[in-house]
This record gives sequence, C-alpha cells and structure tokens, in this order.
Amino acid sequence: MHQIVDFLESLDYLKQKKFSSDSVESRSSIHLKIRLSKLLPEITAAIHEMNKSKEFERFLDKIFSSLPNTKSTPNGFGWKTDNGADLLVEFWNPILGIDLTTKLVVQAKSYKGDHFDLNAVDQIVEGVTKFEADGGLLITTGNKTQELEDYIQKNPRN
Repeated sequence: MHQIVDFLESLDYLKQKKFSSDSVESRSSIHLKIRLSKLLPEITAAIHEMNKSKEFERFLDKIFSSLPNTKSTPNGFGWKTDNGADLLVEFWNPILGIDLTTKLVVQAKSYKGDHFDLNAVDQIVEGVTKFEADGGLLITTGNKTQELEDYIQKNPRN
C-alpha cells in the first residue's frame, strides 16, 4: 500500500514540477526534503516561541558550540553594539595536517511570520568587513520573502 501512495505522490510532484524525472537526486532524498519542508514551519515556530530576542542568540550559540571543531563567541549585547555580528563562529577544517579556519558572522533574527527586515543583510555585510570574516549567515525563524532573497542576491559579499 505504501508503494502505491509513494508512486501517486511522485506523479503529483512531477505534475507540479517539484522535481524532474531526470533528477540526479535519489527518490528517497527528494521525498525526505518534501516531508521535512512540511515540518520546518512547526519547528521554527516552536524555536521562536521559546527563544525570543537574545535568547535566540544564546540558543544558536549552544548549538554551534556543540559542533566538533567549532568555536562560537557571542558578540555584543544591545542595539548597534555587535557591529553586525550576533555570533562569531569559527570552524577548523583539518586537512592533511594543515589547519584551515573559516570565520562566519551570524545574524540571528527570531521572527514570527514573514521576514522582511533587509537591514539584517546590511548588518552581515558590516560584520564581515569589521571582523574580517569569510562570510555571513542569517538565521531566522521567520519565513523567507522574495524581497529578502532578492536583496541577498544583490549583496554578493554575503
């Protein structure tokens, strides 16, 4: 029975052009992405509900700090004191005995609903410059908007 439902779901996805029949991704990978995309709004809503404002930054700091070869440093506490970086996260990538480090600035935004704040992108640009980072990361509990996506694309330094 599960195979029939899976087959019908696959046909529906092809009709909706969610993926093509010549996709290089495996069927199971595509189905997993689709199922997770249904769960993600619930997960982010729960994270937002339990982690507003600075608590969201502390939550992310704990997550990054728990990753191997990673150092997370909270940065600033208050408006305009963080120079565009809520967190500074460094990843050590040991390759053939050589330690390579990647530094990211993280802007954390705990929002409900759609994320329209384009200033978050400008803050990342400021943080990357100020802290000589390799890149920036915007982590939001809000829903991405086309306006936000377009603004990010216009700022290639992010």
